Amino acid sequence: MSRSRALAYVAIVTGMLCSCGAPRIPGNAATFAEATVERVGPGPRLGALVEVRLADVDEPRAPRVLLDAAGRAGFDGTDGPVTLPFSSPVREVLVHRKDLCCARTVENGLECLFVHGDLEAHLRKPHRSSEGVRRLRFPTLTGRVTRLRAGHAAPCFAETDGTYHCAPLSTSGFGPTERFFLGAPIAVGAVQEEVATRPVGVGRVGAPNTPGTTCWLTRERQVRCRGPGVYGERGDGDTSQAVRETTVVQLQDAVELAAGDRWVCARTAAGELWCWGALPRRFPVTERGAFFRHPACTFDRAASEALRAERVARDARDVQACMQRTCAPSQRDCHLGCAPSFVPHELVFDRRQPCEVPVIADGGASRWPTDEEMEAAYTEVDLAVRPTRLAIPRIVSVAGRRDELCVVDAAGVLHCWRA
Repeated sequence: MSRSRALAYVAIVTGMLCSCGAPRIPGNAATFAEATVERVGPGPRLGALVEVRLADVDEPRAPRVLLDAAGRAGFDGTDGPVTLPFSSPVREVLVHRKDLCCARTVENGLECLFVHGDLEAHLRKPHRSSEGVRRLRFPTLTGRVTRLRAGHAAPCFAETDGTYHCAPLSTSGFGPTERFFLGAPIAVGAVQEEVATRPVGVGRVGAPNTPGTTCWLTRERQVRCRGPGVYGERGDGDTSQAVRETTVVQLQDAVELAAGDRWVCARTAAGELWCWGALPRRFPVTERGAFFRHPACTFDRAASEALRAERVARDARDVQACMQRTCAPSQRDCHLGCAPSFVPHELVFDRRQPCEVPVIADGGASRWPTDEEMEAAYTEVDLAVRPTRLAIPRIVSVAGRRDELCVVDAAGVLHCWRA
């Protein structure tokens, strides 16, 4: 591993460990850019939308980030939108943590919003005991920030030379003397417009069976993907497990990408949206006939019963050893804790080939499923191994995350679908 990559890795891991808030650094620590600090509340209402982003924090209820035609940004939640109080119109917004959100302003500067707690919750209903939301402006970066990129807990941005830097947000002092600043930045590579799917499948110890697939835009506005094609995520018409790099077929003039668990979408310059991979059934695709079904995993009843029998026998041996224990003269009923434990009915499936594990009601619990229940559970997965167009005309922005796809149409209206 090169020195620059090693330092970048250390910075990212450090940021993840410090995701509970801005770390406090001694006053003599290296300062890259110091912030001017203001306490602020929610801004004015949003107008017609032009862009949507899904928050980069890995949480089920992460907010959607909206941007309107006037450069105002906000969160969209179950209680409606709430505006983010940046001091000037912005071009990009990224949520790095629940307590930290940063934007690139129209002057190509950097502003961040920070709170000790949940930023969206504080903007919707400020806490009396809280010190409030802080708006951090970095005057020395004005005119230098040309792009933002997610960097876990650290703001990452591209300077005019096209190189991305990640600079951790730090604080020192308390109360009136508290100051916020960006630490020494670390270069993390050149500008890339890329997205990635999640790893496919999980083994017994929680480790992914296969890695995710990464897709990116080329200068010629084509889409390249690298990784396994188990669910057609490469968009090359193949579903092999082999990791290789290919060009997405039948797709030209792409300008924006989005990805979820096992699918990828691309918006073209003409405003069309094309997607491929294991697309959730609620996505409004135009041609279901272009799909084929991915097989479900076969239930191995004999292996399941053998696994449970082995665990029951081991538990019986543990009970016998416990009962043979000698009680102390002054202790009564010392064998009450020797009762056998509950051994669940764990289901074993044949996963030697790429397949989808069916969801069984009460499976892995108190009984074995019947053949009728297994048959009903085999809901095979539809795959689009080549790009298929979604029935949404004139798209101006697209974002994806896990099982959620959001777009903004030419009228400034937000549309979202979840699996």
